[in-house]
Amino acid sequence: MRRIVGFVLLGLGAFLLTMSLLLKVYAYPTLAVAPIDHKSISTSVGEDMTYISKAQRAEVTDTLTSTLNVIGDVKAAQEEGDNVAVWNKATATQTSDGTVISTETIRVAFDRTTGEAVDCDDRYTQSDEDPPVPTKFEGLNFKFPFNTQKHSYDWWDGDLGRTVPIAYDGVEKVDGLTTYRFTQTIEPEQLPTTLDVPSKILGEPAGQMVTTEQWYSNERVYNVEPETGVIIKAVESPSTVLMVDGVQRAIKTQGTTGYTDETIKDNIEEYKDKAAQLRLIRLILPLAGLILGLLFVLVGAVVVILARRNDVDSLDEQFDDVELPQHHQTI
Repeated sequence: MRRIVGFVLLGLGAFLLTMSLLLKVYAYPTLAVAPIDHKSISTSVGEDMTYISKAQRAEVTDTLTSTLNVIGDVKAAQEEGDNVAVWNKATATQTSDGTVISTETIRVAFDRTTGEAVDCDDRYTQSDEDPPVPTKFEGLNFKFPFNTQKHSYDWWDGDLGRTVPIAYDGVEKVDGLTTYRFTQTIEPEQLPTTLDVPSKILGEPAGQMVTTEQWYSNERVYNVEPETGVIIKAVESPSTVLMVDGVQRAIKTQGTTGYTDETIKDNIEEYKDKAAQLRLIRLILPLAGLILGLLFVLVGAVVVILARRNDVDSLDEQFDDVELPQHHQTI
């Protein structure tokens, strides 16, 4: 009976060890991927934002609302294959009276696990009514990797057209949800493109166009749910000023904008349970299976060994009780 119990424990231990391995190398990698059919809408609001009004041809301060609509292109992702998602992000910014002042669309292909941009034939950036511009995206664009780590990552900046490191800055609770805080500071830098603006905007007599340099800076603060890599809360402080001969003449865009409370709440509601499930499959269940599996194997092996030893001892006792016949030989 003991031997049977021992073999059962050995079998159960082997089963738990196998399941632990399968969860780690198969189940988790299968689930920890960005969906190719993703759909989301996020809203950012910036109060007291300064910008150049094309209609008024002057600097204006107002509350600006940006709506970000992200849609995954299923067909393009299936054509790309190899764990690649293709997402389109359309951003429209409007004033407090509902007037749309700018639009931008980007199309990015990225690795569904790491979030890193990958090569794709149909990648572009399109601003307002301008034609799409082919863009070689790099680094992270939409989200951080699954199982985000506590170190810096390369985050894509559309104004600079390149990645800039975004640094891990500690753990922070957002409405009870544990997030990793990442910060990025972009010091003032001249953009490669100049901008022709009406002289009136620069405080000069109207009727002329003046070529200006664009100097850009930004500060980003992202709160990232580490299991999913999703940005739960985002705050940015972009600044683009127009300069002539090294002197600032006007503000093109300046202020601080961030996700609304409703967007943050929606993000938490959508990803809190998903994060818990991923953590369960990535860490808790494999670890529990490993510990219990090893324990069962150890106990099972001991029980089997003891059962065999008891059988041997019992057999020895039976032989000890048997009187061997005496053989006498007379010469």
